[in-house]
Amino acid sequence: MTEQTQTPPSPVDTTRSPDVSDAANRSLMFGCVGVLIAISVFLIGAAVGFGLGRWNSGSVTAQNVVAGALNPNAAGGPAAAELEPKFGVFWEAMNLLYRDFYGELPSDDDATYGAIRGVLGELDDPNTSFMEPEEAEFFRTSIEGAFEGIGARVQWNDDFDTVQVVEPFEDQPAWNAGIRRDDLILAVDGETVVGTSLTDAVMRIRGPKGSTVLLNIAREGEAEPFDVEVVRDRIELPTISTDTLGEAGDIAYVKLNTFNENAGQLVREAVEQAM
Repeated sequence: MTEQTQTPPSPVDTTRSPDVSDAANRSLMFGCVGVLIAISVFLIGAAVGFGLGRWNSGSVTAQNVVAGALNPNAAGGPAAAELEPKFGVFWEAMNLLYRDFYGELPSDDDATYGAIRGVLGELDDPNTSFMEPEEAEFFRTSIEGAFEGIGARVQWNDDFDTVQVVEPFEDQPAWNAGIRRDDLILAVDGETVVGTSLTDAVMRIRGPKGSTVLLNIAREGEAEPFDVEVVRDRIELPTISTDTLGEAGDIAYVKLNTFNENAGQLVREAVEQAM
């Protein structure tokens, strides 16, 4: 990754933070996702991806994608006959591109993913997104409740355009290495993460148990950023925490620490036990 020319954020100003609701919406744990990302791209991915993944230098037509990819009987979905003329313009443009473009064309996969993102971008819905296979695998493992990484929850800081530590879990690798709340992560293993994305940064920070990751940290009160070496480990965090409150101990307290595939069942069991 090429070095970015953007000046790293001053560690003195790290007290600034993005809007709380925005930060909460995009808060992500290393391996445990703090929010549920809705991926509603099945029909779009099928319609566009099926055809785009089969582009070639010859003729491609709307029938390739309409007849072969969409289920015309899907509830709420458009009929194939309705889509055919609409996709005709799309395929005409793609045929011209493949015939006349003088530069290097994207790979079939990159073209497919780009087309899907373009369609989803028109929705203007922050809760609808598309993940490439590597990102999807990361998301899948993230909601299983255990992961291998440094043991910290982070979010994207819009002010500094980089990753901010929200909570390093006590007695876990990040905490033991000296990383603290509100630290900004500027680089991972010598490559900047400023101006990238939360998912990209987290995927670089995570890694197999026993491996080492070098983080470049900016911290309030420190004149210059500094490096911290963290040895990754397997992190298993409790999905929920329970307690009893009140003088008579008649108030049950159930805290959902993180969202994963077992969260619903565990909360249900905790509530039933409390009653």
